[in-house]
Amino acid sequence: MFTRTRLIIAAMSLLSVLTVGGRGQSPNAQQRKDEAAMEKQEQAIVVKITPVGFSRKSVDYIEKLQFKVGEPVRIAVELTNTTEEPLVIAKGDSLFYYRPRLLKDGQLVEYRKEIIPDMKSKDISGPSGAGPVIGVDLEPHKLTGETYINLSLWYGSLEPGHYQLTVGHRFRHKGQHNQSNTVTFDVVPAM
Repeated sequence: MFTRTRLIIAAMSLLSVLTVGGRGQSPNAQQRKDEAAMEKQEQAIVVKITPVGFSRKSVDYIEKLQFKVGEPVRIAVELTNTTEEPLVIAKGDSLFYYRPRLLKDGQLVEYRKEIIPDMKSKDISGPSGAGPVIGVDLEPHKLTGETYINLSLWYGSLEPGHYQLTVGHRFRHKGQHNQSNTVTFDVVPAM
């Protein structure tokens, strides 16, 4: 019985080295290889943003380049998988997945002070377990994964001016942020 147990343990150890390590690689080498493969897939996802407003006429969000003070500034985030394989990504916690960079008349707009500790925590620990995480299928070469983010979460109400925005989108904890295209819009006084 003892010899049989030792043989089973030895066989399982050998199998784990071959499976996890792949051709004699250490688990750390395999982890680095897997990490590089995930990063390559993520970098193949194109992030496109568009400022939008809700149109009662078309009963949908449409591109909008001018907002009134106090009006929500929403951004549509669309993803395109440029690989030849379907990919599955997670989405959910906006403060984890997105990092907008907003300029007003050429000057960087600071995030609201209230959210900075939460953002730093998410950078260290990952997305909050309290919010839902949704898996989204990204088919090859198709524009999918549309999400709407509200800039007031990061910046509050925007003052009048000309704005330029890019959004970083990360797909996993400790992953890099893919940078979107750059869009511009204006905020004008409410009349």
